[in-house]
Amino acid sequence: MGRVDRELWVAHILLCYRRMNMKNKAKIAVLLGPDFVDSEFTHPVAKLREAGHEVEVLGTEANQTLEGKRHKAKVDTDAAVGERQSEDYDAVLIPGGYSPDKLRTDEQMVRFVRDFDRLKRPIAAICHGPQLLIEADVVKGRTMTSWPSVRTDLRNAGAEVVDRAVCKDGHFITSRKPDDLDEFTTALLSAVSA
Repeated sequence: MGRVDRELWVAHILLCYRRMNMKNKAKIAVLLGPDFVDSEFTHPVAKLREAGHEVEVLGTEANQTLEGKRHKAKVDTDAAVGERQSEDYDAVLIPGGYSPDKLRTDEQMVRFVRDFDRLKRPIAAICHGPQLLIEADVVKGRTMTSWPSVRTDLRNAGAEVVDRAVCKDGHFITSRKPDDLDEFTTALLSAVSA
């Protein structure tokens, strides 16, 4: 067993142990940058925490104060994405707005998403969130939805695009806009509680 295989095995055992002790409570990484859609962060995060799940906000820098594009939400990042390992999380949430466009230029953020995709754990992206998935080159052959202006980018990256409130394909959950938040959040809660 090589060093990388051993590290993944140990991470898997630790995650299983944590899951047993937390009675199916998940740890979710929220990938966030400036000018996110306020409600696409606050609504799912509130529901996840209400259900007893642990939420950690990861940005390009630790302890960075980020503000939503409507100036209704402010949040401090818990850590820089480069300080965390993808295998330490049970799910990833990517709110929309201008945030994903800014995050996709960060090499460590893109690597985190690519590495997390390999684990086949839930990845939930709403609105412009799939922009980060496109940059990580993980959408080819997937059926997804998004904000209308992102759909051509998804097609060009090899995804099949649909216009539905929620689209689930394997471990991916995508939604179009804030009006879809209830269905999106329900799908995410279901995925992390399974």
